[in-house]
Amino acid sequence: MFLSSSETLAEIKEIIVRKNNKTVLGPLTLNICKGEYVGIIGRNGSGKTTLLQSIAGVTKISKGHISTCESGYVFQNPDNQIIGSTVFEDIKFSIMNLGIIPEEEDIYAETVLKEHSLYSLKDRDTLTLSGGQKQKLSLVSVLAMKPELLLLDEPFSMLDRIQHHEMQHFVNNLNSKGITLVVAAIKLFDLIHCKRIILLDEGKIIFDGPRKDISKNIDLFEKSGILVPEYIG
Repeated sequence: MFLSSSETLAEIKEIIVRKNNKTVLGPLTLNICKGEYVGIIGRNGSGKTTLLQSIAGVTKISKGHISTCESGYVFQNPDNQIIGSTVFEDIKFSIMNLGIIPEEEDIYAETVLKEHSLYSLKDRDTLTLSGGQKQKLSLVSVLAMKPELLLLDEPFSMLDRIQHHEMQHFVNNLNSKGITLVVAAIKLFDLIHCKRIILLDEGKIIFDGPRKDISKNIDLFEKSGILVPEYIG
């Protein structure tokens, strides 16, 4: 198990998740430490979403223990997360439980939009946003709630090449500012900036280590259905 010397934000001990009397995740143990940028890779059905949702408390575990800080989970499909009819309303909805007095909610929402370069879209109908804009809005709406740990479920999968590049830059910049990230993906290219990679297959951890060690374990990744590009490592 790959560990950082930093403060632990999520401790997952021997968890198992069962659905319809079938084990879909685990037994699985890992820690997520403050400041990390962790990539979770695996083919479809390997348990990536179940793991993220278990950490976030969205999915109930059948066995084991999870101790975690305040976390925020971003769905793979932003349409499952965006609620407000406008960009501004969506951010306001996300901060309703922060305890901000009503008179200051608008100010905080505008500050969030400006900080993440979404202010120009403030009054846009969310139904008219591009895929990249929706993905960014869903991410920023979670950031607005000030989570210590950000869990992103395949944030690049529905984007075109330009949007993909912009989102990768945005997410990488968040980690550069000290935000702890766990990002799930089915392609290693999506995790090119991650310092640590976790490979899941059939609900179990097959590899957990620095990205540079992938080149020493190519067979392991390819047996799990993951193509390893030459520039990884």
